[in-house]
Amino acid sequence: MYIFDNITLAMMGLYSMGQKSSAHATISDYFILKLDDINHNKEVSKYFSNLPIQNISDILVENYNEIFLGYSSEKKTHIIENEKGKLLRETFFKDDNNGSHIYLGSLITLPSEVKEKLSHYFKNALISPNLFKHDFESLMLDADKFSKLSDKELLHYKKFIDENMDCYATLLSTNSRVKKEDVLQKIQEEWKKTMLTNKYSHRLKAYDKACELESEDERF
Repeated sequence: MYIFDNITLAMMGLYSMGQKSSAHATISDYFILKLDDINHNKEVSKYFSNLPIQNISDILVENYNEIFLGYSSEKKTHIIENEKGKLLRETFFKDDNNGSHIYLGSLITLPSEVKEKLSHYFKNALISPNLFKHDFESLMLDADKFSKLSDKELLHYKKFIDENMDCYATLLSTNSRVKKEDVLQKIQEEWKKTMLTNKYSHRLKAYDKACELESEDERF
């Protein structure tokens, strides 16, 4: 089993895969373009390194969370996604336009550290913005900020949580015998448990409100 880490070789492997199967062509082309951006597009690569990036594992060099939501610094509260984290997720996962994702590692074998690091990122993504601080003041501040989010921001929050949950489940179920649906359900249950345990039930209410808003949009 060949492990692809060098970006150029990975792109060649994906190209070969696309040439052999028209079903894989669109998917392989997507990942080729993403890896090429990391390798050559300075507007993208600047988020990861000031030096040329040659290996896929070099994209994941940080030791802390990269995929997360944060609060804006403006007077009107809204939440924004870290641009670097978004680029990172979109480099490894392709949205198939129905809420599900395809993982680069399902097409070519990647170094084990890639899965390990991405798994760490997704765990932390689901508890952002602001990693938990166990004090009353921070809880009240977080609850206050969530109470001021507009309907649009609530939908943005739900989309972020759903997207990262699905990517996380796709990551954990790739090349394993477990079903993605079962993994996703476990991730969802663990997330809800984490929110309740840390007294962040207001985030669950925000998520439920966003679900209601989506249902209303679908009716009209």
